[in-house]
Amino acid sequence: MRRFVKIKNKERQKALATQFKDLNRWDEDEQFESYKEISLTVFDHWLSEEEANIQISPDIPKKERQRRDNAFLCFRELLFKNTEVVTYRIKGRGKRSHLSFKAFTSLESGLAYSTPTIMRAGFYWAGGRVKFFQLVLPQLDAIYLESWDDRNILLYKNNSTLELVKQLAKESSLFCL
Repeated sequence: MRRFVKIKNKERQKALATQFKDLNRWDEDEQFESYKEISLTVFDHWLSEEEANIQISPDIPKKERQRRDNAFLCFRELLFKNTEVVTYRIKGRGKRSHLSFKAFTSLESGLAYSTPTIMRAGFYWAGGRVKFFQLVLPQLDAIYLESWDDRNILLYKNNSTLELVKQLAKESSLFCL
């Protein structure tokens, strides 16, 4: 069964490409001027280097790993239930590159796609390039991206988006930093 299908309506594709025109040049080390950024994490504060060496390790107990994964799963499930969620790919190269958006066929397919890479591939994946999930939330004018170290990134423009995300994070036992 397919996890997602291309949004076939060309006007909808074009509208999404216009709304999220910066996606094909986003880099985790570079911030967009038009977006604000927030990190969603299982930690209630930014970790020091010493804390990170202990807390973000392949050796954390299985029960703790499950608690963290379940918090993110709960958040993603609430997100899918409360707003439209689609994924995207950048097709082509250089000046010919363009965004292609896909909708999920079901809640289960969306959750399966957005399962953290650490859960799917292990903490250190030797099988080539790590492929993190990448989602856009058109109704919230936001981008939701997986990252390393038990945190995800939300890029948003409107403070009303932040209010909803903070509410969903609290319900999921996640913290917004």
